[in-house]
Amino acid sequence: MNSLFVTSLSESMAKSSFAKAILEQIGEKSSVLYKPVVSCTTCGSCKESCESSFTFDEVSQLLAGGEKDFVVNKVLADYSALSKKYDFVVCEGTDYKTLGKFVEFDLMTSIISNIDVPVVVVLDEDKNKKSCNVTASTLSIITSAGCRVAAVVGCGSESISCSDKIVKYTSCVKPLPTVAAGEVTKEIVDIVLAMEPSKVTPGMFELELLNRAAANKQTIVLPEGTEPRILEAADELLKKEICNIVLIGNETEVKDAIESAGLECPGIDIVDPLTDSRKEAYAQELAELRKKKGMTYEDACETLKDETYYATMMVYKGDASGMVSGAIHSTANTVRPALQIIKTKPGASIVSSVFFMCLAEKVWVFGDCAVNPKPTPEQLAEIAISSAETAKQFGVDPVVAFLSYSSGSSGTGEDVEKVIKAVSVARATAPDVILDGPLQFDAASTPSVAETKVPDSKVAGKANVFVFPDLNAGNNCYKAVQRTADAVAVGPVLQGLKKPVNDLSRGCKVPDVINTIAITAIQAQG
Repeated sequence: MNSLFVTSLSESMAKSSFAKAILEQIGEKSSVLYKPVVSCTTCGSCKESCESSFTFDEVSQLLAGGEKDFVVNKVLADYSALSKKYDFVVCEGTDYKTLGKFVEFDLMTSIISNIDVPVVVVLDEDKNKKSCNVTASTLSIITSAGCRVAAVVGCGSESISCSDKIVKYTSCVKPLPTVAAGEVTKEIVDIVLAMEPSKVTPGMFELELLNRAAANKQTIVLPEGTEPRILEAADELLKKEICNIVLIGNETEVKDAIESAGLECPGIDIVDPLTDSRKEAYAQELAELRKKKGMTYEDACETLKDETYYATMMVYKGDASGMVSGAIHSTANTVRPALQIIKTKPGASIVSSVFFMCLAEKVWVFGDCAVNPKPTPEQLAEIAISSAETAKQFGVDPVVAFLSYSSGSSGTGEDVEKVIKAVSVARATAPDVILDGPLQFDAASTPSVAETKVPDSKVAGKANVFVFPDLNAGNNCYKAVQRTADAVAVGPVLQGLKKPVNDLSRGCKVPDVINTIAITAIQAQG
């Protein structure tokens, strides 16, 4: 691990000295001190000694305006940039005296849990002499929020009397002997360096999507050119230089919609299917593609008045890298033109979909939750293999579970037999993919349940790619997890097409649009 977060549980005089001592202990590495929030940016000592994202005044105003997510996302972006620039980043928390203890505690735990940085909690000597009940319960809150505490360190002349109780409340903590504020033992540094990232947080997953998309800019066409959510997403992506954007629609209407929304959309390209210079060539091409279906040139001209068909044709001809639609259109409106024009890639017989379900401490992949109502065993196997490939493309090492109402041989029935056959086909087709089934969701996802139900399975309790037996189960499950577990659902991401086309839920929010566009751009990179 190349990062560490040093914090305290209350006002601390020792925390800053300890953070600086960590940097000295790291020594030979290129390192930096990062304070997400500082008192000011003009003070010489602050400016020279650390990197920062906000002043307390700025954060206070943003939090008062309900912009906590903006603060956390800005910190994630700044931290990510520093972690790429330096070999080691020491982050230092606030002092719990400017914004108020509870406000700062909530902000710090949100930041720590999102960037998944090991934490060293520094206790001052006077705090060590007090009852450990508050310390233990506070540490319990930290760990339950998803923060990984590497060590609890007392800075003073006496040992930490509350070590045993801290361990009882937070099993991941390794209490260390007290040290002077300016000293750091090699043991502490070794613990941190040995820790590996344990999770993929929604914030880091989304940030990595944007970073990867920006590394090789693609051109994404959006046929819903006057939809406010689409415009807001386009505005943000253009300003951050993540990708190039083409909006389909009447130029005057699109520009009016941008202005009405108070947006800029710098560098936006607007294409009107009724006036675009390529429309005749596109119509000739479409008529040729669909002539076996009886389509004439005149039919093609009429078809291409539809924005989604025109955008799909742009992708087919290479005038755009990928397409995203669905904010105001059905999945069928998005998929049908893609199937007719772009078609499936070699080896794929169907188009399917996955959702990236970003939970607090992990990313799961759910397929197929949007396209195929009742897949056959062969189609289910193909969905599983495609889902594993998509997961791997986006940094999830696939462990695939075929879901059913039965785990192993515990149940019987036509639906169970379908899953059993699908598993057999998938194993024969893709022997290198780790997969198993049938498995119930709890057996697939929860180690303790897996030990009881299917102890010999290499997938049970470890699955991160879940293949649902039909659309009814998949669609309802992803929405249940999204709403009840406060998960970020990224998708549906379509798989099986020659070129990337992705669908949006009509209930999507602006972040959903941004994520889907970024995923489409990454798919287009190859």
